[in-house]
Amino acid sequence: ISKQRSGPTGVVKLVWQPDYTRFRNISHEQ
Repeated sequence: ISKQRSGPTGVVKLVWQPDYTRFRNISHEQ
């Protein structure tokens, strides 16, 4: 996860999906 040099920061809740070898944003699943 990265950001632009002067960009804002924040918190993102993720869930690991080992079957797809990726992280997914939890807020889409709620």
